[in-house]
Amino acid sequence: MQPPAWRAPLRPVRRLLARRRWRSGRPLATSGALWSVIGVAFVVVSVLGVIGFTGSQQHHGVLEPLTTRLYLSLQLFVLQSGAVTGPVPWQLDVARFAAPVVAGYTILQTLAVVFQEQVAALRLRAVRDHLVVAGLGRKGWLLVQGLLRRGEQVVVIEADGSTSELDAVRRSGALVVIGDARSPQTQRRAGVARARQLVTLTGADATNVEVAEAGRGLGRATRTGTLRGVMHLEDPELSLLVCGQELDRYGPGAARLDVVNVYAAGVRVLLQIHPPFPSEGPAHVAIVGTGATARELALALARSWGTRGTTAQERLRLTIAGRSTRSLFALWDQHAELARFADLEVADELVAVAVSRPDVVYVCPDGAAAAVSTALAFRRLACDHPCRIVVVLEQRSGLDRVLERASQLDGAPSIATFGLLDEVCGPDVLLAGTTELLARALHRTYLDAHPDSGADEDPALRPWAELDEALRESNRDQAAHVGVKLAAIGRTIGPLTDWDAAHRPFSDDEVEVMARSEHDRWMTERQRGGWRPGPRDPDRRTTPYLVPWEELSEEIRDHDRLFVRQLPRLLASVGLQAHHRPPPHDRGANVPARKCGRERTLEPRG
Repeated sequence: MQPPAWRAPLRPVRRLLARRRWRSGRPLATSGALWSVIGVAFVVVSVLGVIGFTGSQQHHGVLEPLTTRLYLSLQLFVLQSGAVTGPVPWQLDVARFAAPVVAGYTILQTLAVVFQEQVAALRLRAVRDHLVVAGLGRKGWLLVQGLLRRGEQVVVIEADGSTSELDAVRRSGALVVIGDARSPQTQRRAGVARARQLVTLTGADATNVEVAEAGRGLGRATRTGTLRGVMHLEDPELSLLVCGQELDRYGPGAARLDVVNVYAAGVRVLLQIHPPFPSEGPAHVAIVGTGATARELALALARSWGTRGTTAQERLRLTIAGRSTRSLFALWDQHAELARFADLEVADELVAVAVSRPDVVYVCPDGAAAAVSTALAFRRLACDHPCRIVVVLEQRSGLDRVLERASQLDGAPSIATFGLLDEVCGPDVLLAGTTELLARALHRTYLDAHPDSGADEDPALRPWAELDEALRESNRDQAAHVGVKLAAIGRTIGPLTDWDAAHRPFSDDEVEVMARSEHDRWMTERQRGGWRPGPRDPDRRTTPYLVPWEELSEEIRDHDRLFVRQLPRLLASVGLQAHHRPPPHDRGANVPARKCGRERTLEPRG
């Protein structure tokens, strides 16, 4: 359900107020600091009152004891004793007006603390168009900070009410609901049915799926529109499987769920900031570590090399060192693109990596201390080899500055650091699940197809960061509709298992069927948005292309065909592939599936 039109102009004002609340909450880092300020104000006003009463009594020639003057000064806080005859010293004049202000503010702060839960409950009932974040671990805390910094309304669901970050979240302007995020009752308290987006970042994949499904069920029961959700799944195979299932569920449902894997997203950003390959020619990359980040990095390197357009003779040379290489060999069995594009070398010791003389080394250890010792040790071993060392830390700390200073020494490889959670847990990356990545890739495809046109004459040709939200949503809807188009030609979406098959183009007949389906989706989306047939005018929402497929020119039809022809490459870029659906009479039985040389039995979807 789209929010009412009158709310759109209020959103920038609401974000401005939220940003000011975020900034104003930062100087007083703790509630103790606030009460300290109030205490200092109380003492200052009391002293001014004593000085003022002393001057007034001296003027009348009657100086009462100090305790009496202090008592009169304290009475100023309850609006008594301030009426005096004759000249009023400026100290007393300031004190008798400031004292009621300090007293009133203290009372209000006390009431706010006493009735904090009641005030928060009233705010929760009124909040609209907000983001709900389930789980306040390190990932959730960094995301909430980023959302508040840019002025979003945020509601946090956290099961552990003793988490140290909760007080900081409240002071920053977010609302907090204590409870089990899997419970529909807890989600109702958080206003999920009125929210713009639900983000699940709890510590377990199973819990994240349950939270997302509860949000889907709540949305189906209480709203007529679409709730966007993003769930973090750490297991890469599970994340791709769930993503394929969600893309197959396109329709007028109450929720559109997306999947994000923090390690995969972090590796994408890592390779953008620290590119692994030269512009041309062979490449030799080394990975030190065998954890989740190292596994995702190996996959991303192979896929990047495969999409580079290299020949079969130009293979990526990949050297890996770590305490346990068994998981990497299992990865090789599961993902054929690794064996397809990379030659694997396993090094038992760090000195063997240095002897192999790689162009770039990615250090992905289990902890920050191990990162420092490993990077410095490799730097000593490879002091005569001009390679780059990139240390992937889970989160930046003082150790990253130590390593970067070490890289300033002459005659040794340079060291760069990368904070995975710092780079990934911002809103722009963490909220961009697989469907969002497809939508952005679709927009890049559209921009590449119109290199000679400008954004001035077509707002749809602006970069994604400058694109109007309505046009972004159109790209998201087009990406979410992929499963429908593939179903029209007897295909379904699943994890990437065969790189060559994934990049095999569709037949001309398949392209035509899917292009027609895309045009039908586009027409439905435009009509739902209030567009009408007429000359092309985005301001008046008129377009000449709201006609059946048969009445379109070949030039306009080619726009839809272009996207369909690029679809295999786009799906492979996020680890997905179009698979042939089993015959209808076989869908109820177990289907043996061949995956990279292993026989497995899968329960097919109906």
